[in-house]
Amino acid sequence: MANETEKKYGGMTAEPRQEEHYGKLVWVSPKVEEIRRTECLCYNCKNFKPKPDECLIAIETYALCQKFGIAFPIARCPEFVHGPAPLLES
Repeated sequence: MANETEKKYGGMTAEPRQEEHYGKLVWVSPKVEEIRRTECLCYNCKNFKPKPDECLIAIETYALCQKFGIAFPIARCPEFVHGPAPLLES
C-alpha cells in the first residue's frame, strides 16, 4: 500500500521542485538529484575526460541535457571503465 507521500506525488517519495539549469526553469526530483553524481556511471568513469578527448557518449548526452534542460544519472554504458573521472579530479 502506498504511503501518503507517494500518493501525493504520484509515486515519488519527495516533492518535485523548480530550479534554473542551463538558463531554463526546470522541475527537479530531489531524491534523484541527491544521488545523481555519486551513482552515475559517467561521474565514476576513467573515460569521462575534458574535451577534446571526452567520451562521445558523454558529449552527446551533455548536448541533450543542455538542449532540453535535463539531467541523467547514467545507469548503463558500453564504454564504462571504473575509476576516478579525470574531469572531476582536482
